[in-house]
This record gives sequence, structure tokens and C-alpha cells, in this order.
Amino acid sequence: MAWAHVACAVGCLLGVVSAAEGALAQGRKVVSASESQPSPALARTALTIQAGQSSFNRFDVVHLQREGGEHDPAVILLAPFGFPAEFWEAAAPGNGYEDSFGPSLALEGYDVWLVDSRLAAAAPGQCESGAVDCSPMQDWGVATAVEDAAFVAKLAKGSGSCGRRPVIGGLSGGSSTALAAVNRYPEKFDGLFLWEGTLFTPDPAIRARNAAFCAADQATFAQGTYFDGSVAVFQLLFHLATVAPNDPSPIPIFPPGTTNLQAILFALTLPNPSNPLNFTETFVRLVGDPFAATLTYSDIDRVLAWGGLVGTYAPIAFIRDSHCAMAGVDSSFTNRLHKFKGSALVFAEGLGFGQMMVDTAALLTQADVTIDVNPTFGESDRYSHVDWQGEALEPLVAWLDGL
Repeated sequence: MAWAHVACAVGCLLGVVSAAEGALAQGRKVVSASESQPSPALARTALTIQAGQSSFNRFDVVHLQREGGEHDPAVILLAPFGFPAEFWEAAAPGNGYEDSFGPSLALEGYDVWLVDSRLAAAAPGQCESGAVDCSPMQDWGVATAVEDAAFVAKLAKGSGSCGRRPVIGGLSGGSSTALAAVNRYPEKFDGLFLWEGTLFTPDPAIRARNAAFCAADQATFAQGTYFDGSVAVFQLLFHLATVAPNDPSPIPIFPPGTTNLQAILFALTLPNPSNPLNFTETFVRLVGDPFAATLTYSDIDRVLAWGGLVGTYAPIAFIRDSHCAMAGVDSSFTNRLHKFKGSALVFAEGLGFGQMMVDTAALLTQADVTIDVNPTFGESDRYSHVDWQGEALEPLVAWLDGL
């Protein structure tokens, strides 16, 4: 059972590891674990990991294994920035649990580990009011996310993977973290899966754009502000689009008469150069027509399923690190990629990170790299596609099977 594997891994963390691996944990420990069986063919173990003494410094991990038989190597999937591990389990209403990305990959026989992007355990307004001490978020930069991922990699290696090195990947900010993890520990992973998220570009215009955001982030951080509560607006937009899609939006920034469904599509489908989380001038999450309330490639119900999981606060440290890396100000997350000698799969979407992903792949000079480009997709179209299995899951499984 999955818990037996986790117990073995936790035992390793208590001392049956090398000094180097022990240093990598940096005080992280499993503080809770619970088992369930969401479908007859899958075992699910939910873990909570704590770093240090503060219960605020926690993140969740979901471990999925197909029941019975041996398992292929571990695959670690890091959630996008601002999302929990359950992002990878999101399914459209009316569809079963197995009709989601993480479970489907586990059903292929892989030992799957889904990992949070760290989320603040605080309701809207609690960080600002001081009702919850959110100051630990000052340390929630890319380096911390890398160590979280490396801790999970150690769990995975000591679990059901027979000591084999795992594959690590993610979407958007999760992809960026996976890239930085391989840069930091190139010898600890057999494979790297990059999906529309990077910390590098040689493009001078994109560098200049991100340099301005980098400077703004650094100034905000210097003033003692470590969290961004504006992501709560996305929570509201997704919620209203789900519960009352045809009602008029109460958000005043949209034109009069805009429905709640149109409002969220305005936010997801139109370029917004002023948005610091849009890393290029033409960046969009999804391709569609907000006036007609339609998406070109993606399933709106699937989008609303994962969109409703977005967190309340974003750590400015992670945003700062991302902007400064893409500005060329900080190369510490990409300066050792040439040391990685495994295999890499890169998904690049033309209206998302696009060419930035191709340029990043060029840094993996000793890796066996496969690049899959779709020039007409937005950043999240492949994940939310009406045929997400054919567009995303099947190419990933084909690549994994070839490792």
C-alpha cells in the first residue's frame, strides 16, 4: 500500500540517509499523512510537510499509485504558482476522479507525486490585519520551492521507485521551479519536464519588461511587504463564474453588462501588459472570445475546476525571483543547466512563454531534449484542452516510456 512506501521514506528521513541528503532536507519533515482510495485502481496518500518550527511553513503533497504490480519511476509534478497539489486532480464537473491529469498518469503505472506551490494558511484580509503572521512568506522564493521539491524527490526515491532517480516537472511556476531544481541538483533527476514556465530569456525586450517588475518587487520587499493579496480577485472571479455565470459581474473594471463568465474570460484570454504575472507583452492563459464567452481550444468547465483552487496570497519573493531571473539580473537558477545529463521534454505554447521555452531548452547542452511547440495555444490551453489526453498526457507518457 502507498502508506507502507511513505513510512519507509519517512524512516529514511530519520537517519538512514547520507549526510548530503540529510542536509538537503533543511528541517523539513512529514507531520501528517492520510490514505484514501478515490477510485478502485488508485491509492492516494495526502502528506503535509513542515519546514522548521512554524506551522505556517507547510506545504502539501499527494502521492498516487496504481493498485497492484510494480511501478515505473517516480514523476514529481509541481503545481503552478499560487495553486495547491490538487491542481493536478482537477476534473470537470460530472467527470470521474480518473479524468484528471495526475490520476491518469498514475494509471499509466507511474509513481506520481503532486506538490503544492506554497499557499498561505490565511483568509483574505488576515495577512494585512495581522490576524495571521504572514512574515514567513519573505522566504518563499524560488530557492525555497526548489528545496521543497528536492525533499519530495528524496521521499519518492525512498518510496516505491526502487531507488531510481525521479523525473521532475510542472506547469507555469511549477515548471520554473523544476528547472531551478535541476539546475541546483543536476545529478538527482533522470528527467526534466518543462511546461510553459522558465526563468530565462535572451530577448532584450522581455528582459527589459521583467527588469522593471524586478525593481518594483525589490522595492516592495524592502518596505517589508512580503505577500500580494491581489490574487484573491481571481478567487472571486472564478467563484462567480462558477456559481452564477450569467449574472452581471460586480467587478467595476469590466464594461457594464459583462457577465461573470465573460469577466473571467476577459482576464484569461486578453493580453494585459500591465499584469506582472504576464511575462511577455502578448501573453495569454487561454485563447478565446470573452464577448462570446467561448474558448477556442479549452473546456470551460475544466478551466473553472482548476481555477477555483487558486490561493489567497502570493509570495512576492517568488514573483521577485522570477522577474529578476527573466530580466537577466539573477542567473543563479539557470547557470548550471549544462551539467544536467538526463532527458528533457519541453512544452512551448506560442501565445504563452513560447520562444522563451525553446531558448531555455538550448541551455540543456548535455541533455537529450525533445521540444513540442504549439504556436496557437495560450499558456494553459494544452492542460485545459477538450482533448487534454491527446494534447498533453499522451506525449508526456510517450516520452516517459522512452526513458
